Amino acid sequence: MTIDSSRKPAPRPPARLWQDRRGVSALELALLGPLLVLLMLGTLDVGTVMQQSLLLRQAVRAGALYAVQWPTDTTGMANAISAALPSGVNATVATPTTSYVCWSSSGGIVPATNGTCGTGQTLQTLVTLSASKTYSPWLLSSLNSISASNVIRTQ
Repeated sequence: MTIDSSRKPAPRPPARLWQDRRGVSALELALLGPLLVLLMLGTLDVGTVMQQSLLLRQAVRAGALYAVQWPTDTTGMANAISAALPSGVNATVATPTTSYVCWSSSGGIVPATNGTCGTGQTLQTLVTLSASKTYSPWLLSSLNSISASNVIRTQ
């Protein structure tokens, strides 16, 4: 008995074609793969933003700790913020600003005029520290800058 190799197999009927499961997993991967990649990139993007924000906040907090000890040394405050940043983070450190407010015994706060307060009010010094960093996201196109600030009251 010889086998004729020139014969073509009979076409499958449509009902049997719907029952054939070969290649289904490859089709599912082709449809869902790009969605999974976008989801992973978005998660990575959000995680990177949160990490960079945390690093900036920690650096500004280090500057605030310096300001508590030396409230008039604005250069030292800015240097403390820069020194607290990791080597790979390039951030812009703003010059610390000092403002004066009057605190009353009843809890009200008013801006100090010419560095003096009225009767029953205490002059308080506020130092504002801030830093910012540009960010180039992969997916979050509306976010292009990360910033952190801290306001401390000195005696």
